[in-house]
Amino acid sequence: MYDAFTAGVLLIPFAVAFVTVGPLSGYLSDRYGARGFTTAGMLVSAVAYFLFAALPKDVAYGTLVIPMILAGAGGGMFVAPNMSSIMNATPVTRRGVASGMSATLVTTGVLLSLSITFAIMATSIPLNTLQAIFAGENVGSTSNVDLFVGPMRIIWLVMAAVSLASVIPSALRGPKFVGVSESTLGTARPTMKGVD
Repeated sequence: MYDAFTAGVLLIPFAVAFVTVGPLSGYLSDRYGARGFTTAGMLVSAVAYFLFAALPKDVAYGTLVIPMILAGAGGGMFVAPNMSSIMNATPVTRRGVASGMSATLVTTGVLLSLSITFAIMATSIPLNTLQAIFAGENVGSTSNVDLFVGPMRIIWLVMAAVSLASVIPSALRGPKFVGVSESTLGTARPTMKGVD
């Protein structure tokens, strides 16, 4: 068991990969379109989650870093181009609505994923062990650790499956962006420009 500070430090590779790949992917997607980057991001994330599910409970940290970096890179590769694609595919007069809907869907996705995670763990782990884990207490015996590892494998597999399913709509997304005619200031009309 690690204390909170050590656990946070050990997760740094994920954050570094995310913040490194994200801006680069966003910049390139503005030039070449979001479709390829968002689709690749979902595929890389799915690979990372499958690797997490396959790792043994006593895996060395050096091995664990690999899927962590892949997960961070996949997330960064997806998020910035996806948001850019949403904003660029929306007429200027509707971008506030698009931003609000996007934020709502992201929040809904987070809550749904947490609900699924807790449901899987609650049906697989005894309540007293689950409470001890979330309280940061030492769960003690190896059997208790095994109870936690099993449901986590299922959760990783669910995340991988959702990422793979997301590849299809991502690959089918439309043209690069919607421009706005400069002559129509009050009643902006979208004009399609470019194709992925």
